Amino acid sequence: MTEFLWIGSIAVLGIAGLVYVRSRKAAASGSLADSASDARRWVERLGGQVYSLDAADNTAARQALADAAERFTAAGAQVDQASSEHQFRLARQTAYEGLYYVSAARTALGLDPGPALPPLPGQQLAGAVAEDRSGQSSS
Repeated sequence: MTEFLWIGSIAVLGIAGLVYVRSRKAAASGSLADSASDARRWVERLGGQVYSLDAADNTAARQALADAAERFTAAGAQVDQASSEHQFRLARQTAYEGLYYVSAARTALGLDPGPALPPLPGQQLAGAVAEDRSGQSSS
């Protein structure tokens, strides 16, 4: 009788272990899909902004849009090649960078800079300019 309990206990533990492993794999798969979806959403938002703005003759806006378009291309490639949550996070960060350039272009064109963007990693550590500055030097 004790052998039967032993075998039964081992079988129950084995089944419980399999259920646990499968549930962890399913959760990880869902998390990866969420990361991919989030990164794609930010890349698409960047693309929409890049293609909808016209810098006209504004040199600063044209350069900012060129930088944003470069980030859009890079982020799209990163998303296409990503296979881990970390890689999708990097693609999303590249899209954020592009959106910061779009915001700069919009400001240079005299438009509203758009909605607030998430901070870039390390941005808080780098500090911020505490007063208004201009690009002109005083000679």
